[in-house]
Amino acid sequence: MATLYYGGKILEFDSTTGLFSIEDKSLLVECGRITDVDANLSRKDYECVDLKGGLVIPGFVNCHTHSAMTLLRGISDDLPLSEWLSKKVFPREAKLTEEDVYWGTQLAISEYVRGGTIGICDMYFFNDAIRAAVTSSGIRCRAVGGINSLSGNDEGELNKLDAMYRKLNDGNEFYSFGLGFHAEYTCSQRLIERVGQLAADYRAPVSVHVSETLSEHKACIDRYGMTPMMKFADSGIFDYGGCAFHCVYATDEDLQIMADKGVTLVTNPASNAKLASGVAPLLKAKSAGVNLALGTDGAASNNALNMFREMHLAAVLQKLLLNRADAIYDRDVLRMATYGGANAIGLSDYGIEVGCNADFTVLDTNAAEFCPTSNAVNHIVYSCGVHNVMRTVVGGKTLYKDGEFFLGEDMDLVRRKCELISARLEKE
Repeated sequence: MATLYYGGKILEFDSTTGLFSIEDKSLLVECGRITDVDANLSRKDYECVDLKGGLVIPGFVNCHTHSAMTLLRGISDDLPLSEWLSKKVFPREAKLTEEDVYWGTQLAISEYVRGGTIGICDMYFFNDAIRAAVTSSGIRCRAVGGINSLSGNDEGELNKLDAMYRKLNDGNEFYSFGLGFHAEYTCSQRLIERVGQLAADYRAPVSVHVSETLSEHKACIDRYGMTPMMKFADSGIFDYGGCAFHCVYATDEDLQIMADKGVTLVTNPASNAKLASGVAPLLKAKSAGVNLALGTDGAASNNALNMFREMHLAAVLQKLLLNRADAIYDRDVLRMATYGGANAIGLSDYGIEVGCNADFTVLDTNAAEFCPTSNAVNHIVYSCGVHNVMRTVVGGKTLYKDGEFFLGEDMDLVRRKCELISARLEKE
């Protein structure tokens, strides 16, 4: 039976003007898709859900995360990226099992849907476990490879990436796998070039960390006489587009390469600020015509998976960086967190429109921080938090509602498992 969501408002987006508008309309969902958006839909013959004045918005897309890093949350703060990775993260990650990643991903998924996120771009390992967690929960996921040269076995890493790409792209509606590698500074020149060849072979986009820190950016120039983005472009990495995570030190030439090749800049303001890495040049990127998206990074460096906080920081840090109050607008940031991310990871049929997948979030507009309601877009970016999320729906299925989770695993069990895994990682 179709479900009618009534008694609320709908956030609509005009792709021509780039503006959002609020309408008093109902939403009809059938077989996982939106089949009608209208102000005068009858409640007869439908299963009805009273939105109680709530605002329906397109669900957030967290375009860069490492989900199972929930298991490493809080292990080490107040360190720069290089030291944080080498001394705290990599040694613990070496101890993780496939089962660990499954439970850590399940924990992350509960945090995602609690905060209104319907889709993610996840870079981690044990992708069979990630796929299992995604499939059981019902969230959408574009997983990407994160291979590197740290093991000294480039051929093995490349074979693994190739095998995963062929195995994991089998038409699953909620999960797909994309080419990817960790970063320039963790990969040999040969590995980078071979990933570029895979991109050509499959005519596929590639995802990678790019110019996250100044030291990384400068070291690449010392090695190759090129920035990381220029090196990747020279190696064919982005001939079919992709996602460049962070890009804190992207140059004007880097941004032009991204615009020309259809590469999305995925900014991660909370993680970059916490690790003192810097602030990405979003205004320059937007002016160059680069698609912009937003991500949290992993819970070990953020430490939350909260897209509301990312929106707020993306806006205010850009203003602070440029000393311009008009450096970026609320509508631009909301678009990054929704349509920009959906475009980056290939979520087709996305939005609050007839024919689109029923992937949406319902926000409580009766809360104090939503009053006055005359500028809802502004409130979503600057005032709201996860506590405003009343419901998260993916493919027509409610995954979160008013404090309750409707995922594949019992949340008490998930938390107990993750506590035990985290304790084990500390002791081993």
